[in-house]
Amino acid sequence: MHDAFDALSALPVDGIQLTPGNAPTEGFDAYVAGSDLAIRTHHGFTPQAIRRPVWAADGSPKGQWNSVHPLFGGADEWLPPTPTRFCLETMYPGQPLGSGQSIRRAMDLDLRLAVDVSHIFIQLQQGALSASDWNLLQEYDRIEEVHVSANNGERDSHQPIDTATFGLEWARSKGKSGTPVILESYMHKMSDTERRKQLDIVRG
Repeated sequence: MHDAFDALSALPVDGIQLTPGNAPTEGFDAYVAGSDLAIRTHHGFTPQAIRRPVWAADGSPKGQWNSVHPLFGGADEWLPPTPTRFCLETMYPGQPLGSGQSIRRAMDLDLRLAVDVSHIFIQLQQGALSASDWNLLQEYDRIEEVHVSANNGERDSHQPIDTATFGLEWARSKGKSGTPVILESYMHKMSDTERRKQLDIVRG
């Protein structure tokens, strides 16, 4: 965790999203607390383990993060027991918040959303979301995060972005209005120059 954090904090970033997947290192929570960067946590991150379960078997929450995936494997219409507490991420077809119908329902219920534009692209490419639904979502006023990466419309591969990446222009506009925009392209195999170029593209 320390190595990953150091590599990212050396870049010209305003903040870092802590996500599951890195091996824990002693004192990491105190180390991060001493940083001047804005810190956000995502779906199961914990300093004590590679990941922490997010949802109990009965659908109740097991912790608190800035944003979470809906209950994996749940029906498309699944909603958390206390919906206003959680910022739920838009997902891909077949999962909760993976279709226009479920996203419209979430907006009708005034839920807090983290919009992952790469997931939205998959929904559009696979016919789960219409262009009109996407237009409605872009105007929704309870979007608390925007996640950006690229894929081919088939699976969520977290590829590097380029200037033609779907949703990028809208993500930039949300960032300028104060919504956190999180670059989720896999960067562990990139050079420092390549990482900085990704940030430049996000910022336009």
